[in-house]
Amino acid sequence: HYQPPVPATGSRLGTGAGEPSIGVNWKTGNVMYQSNTQTLRIRFDDAVKPATATWENVAAPITSVRTLDPILYTDLKTGRTFVSQLYLACSLLAFTDDDGVNWFQNPVGCGPNTVFDHQTVGGGVFAAGMSANDPLFNYKNSVIYCAHDDVTGACATSTDGGVTFLNSSIVWNITECGTIHGHARVGPDGYQYLPNHRCGENQALGISADNGKTWTISKIPGSTPGNFDPWVDIGPKGTIYFGYTDGNGHAYVAVSRDHGANWSAPFDVGAAQNVQNSEFASLVVGDDDRAAMAFLGTTTAGNDQASTFTGAWNLYVAMTYDGGATWTTYNSTPGDPVQRGCIWAGGGSNACRNLLDFMGITMDKVGRVVVGYADGCIDDPQNAANRCVTAPPENVSDTVRTKLASVARQTAGIGLLAQYDGVISTVPYSPVLSGLADNSVNHLSWTVPANGGTPITGYKLFRGTAPSTETVLTTVGANTTTYNDTGVTNGTTYYYRVAAINAIGTGSTSNELALTPAVKAAPSAPRKLKARGSHEGVSLTWWTPASSGTAAITNYKVYRGIAPGTGTFLANAGNQTQFVDTAAQSGVTYYYSVTAVNAVGESARSNEESAQRK
Repeated sequence: HYQPPVPATGSRLGTGAGEPSIGVNWKTGNVMYQSNTQTLRIRFDDAVKPATATWENVAAPITSVRTLDPILYTDLKTGRTFVSQLYLACSLLAFTDDDGVNWFQNPVGCGPNTVFDHQTVGGGVFAAGMSANDPLFNYKNSVIYCAHDDVTGACATSTDGGVTFLNSSIVWNITECGTIHGHARVGPDGYQYLPNHRCGENQALGISADNGKTWTISKIPGSTPGNFDPWVDIGPKGTIYFGYTDGNGHAYVAVSRDHGANWSAPFDVGAAQNVQNSEFASLVVGDDDRAAMAFLGTTTAGNDQASTFTGAWNLYVAMTYDGGATWTTYNSTPGDPVQRGCIWAGGGSNACRNLLDFMGITMDKVGRVVVGYADGCIDDPQNAANRCVTAPPENVSDTVRTKLASVARQTAGIGLLAQYDGVISTVPYSPVLSGLADNSVNHLSWTVPANGGTPITGYKLFRGTAPSTETVLTTVGANTTTYNDTGVTNGTTYYYRVAAINAIGTGSTSNELALTPAVKAAPSAPRKLKARGSHEGVSLTWWTPASSGTAAITNYKVYRGIAPGTGTFLANAGNQTQFVDTAAQSGVTYYYSVTAVNAVGESARSNEESAQRK
């Protein structure tokens, strides 16, 4: 997770990042992030593990002054980034082919009659029947601009890279759908797609096969209208993934392989993590069988629109590698919520609307998932009174809600492009360390952490005699997860940490463990064992040991054999110093001994006595 650094002087970048957009230029690897009127360029240095990030504001003049809605779209293949700022009934538009070094600025960046709210920009190849016509830049891909008013949603296509737009076409009207829509996307065959969270009793997808001239509506069976925009993306062979938050608050994905004619049953991607409410679904597809969906989720049930809602929200990312048949979902911000309380979906200036209406997702050229979100709950280094993460107020309505630009970037595991499997790697994650103090030795053990995408080659063990002062004690092999530290002195407290190693380097250290070795002893042997035969069996009595060791005696163990020195365990006598062997057979001579047990261990055996049952 990355956020803009706190400057020594001046304002921090990205503090107004409600409803952020994000893109990656595959030619340069730079991440482009829209935060209100700031267009932020983020350069990641993957030569360092974990990667470091450099943030810069590279906004075009025309898009850095005013906005009613900010949108950024980066065409992954061409590397062109578009920034659109809704203004009055149109949008101010700028695009760059060099990540913000130079901009082309368009004060009329909208299609005719595409008014006047919640605009979106997308693009891709043309469908049959239309081609590029760009004498200025020779840009080959289409650009789509969509927006809505209170009656219709409409889209217009540009053939000259966003300099001008053709006449718009109606996607739906108010009798068919709620007019507000999600982000436009284009498939590998030029089909255009526009998602909608409310078309009658379902969520739906607007589909155009003729470069936006005409549109059909494909409803998602089993879905119900949600609070915020759904999201659509398409694989290189045309597989459509539709991600959304449903009317029941859960996060779902449905898949179509025939341009929306048929859909798979929706998959609840948050169920495995017990997510009860979710908002801000965003989705990206790599190979046709690989996709990722990010969303904000909380395990708290109830009305997440209510001002009294007390849920803590985290950023979840769900991954599929089998075409949507199964999904694995991760809480990427455990212990660090990105919002406390409600997430308002009703517009206006509600206190819970700090995050506004959506967030963004994309991938880089090796298939690494990159999520752009706004962090609404931080421990603010510039405001000591705001400790939303570590010291939230008792009354959730008193929470200081922020909207800080944030990027979640996959650091290990399997990405969305199979050809780059194994490329995404980092140092290992942290083991969990545990242990037991003993007499002149500390016994240590640890869990095997996630390897960061590269096999673990060993572990470094650190030791100190004061908290947070540990230095390297030793290094052990990859198959070793225990260590007995015999170089210790009884009565001295030692502090330990452990870290895993792979080919990338040494990972972060584990939790700190404090152990104090001390003299520990089992009891001495019980004394004066007597054995006497009777009709009921063989009765045993003994004296307590001369020493109980360094812990209380909790049990006595009785041993029996049929020859001297051959006794095996017979029974536990508990805390009693007597026992009757009712299983003894008449006429057989038995040989008995007894041991004492405490929390440290078992004593030596007592004297051996023999007897026969009468």
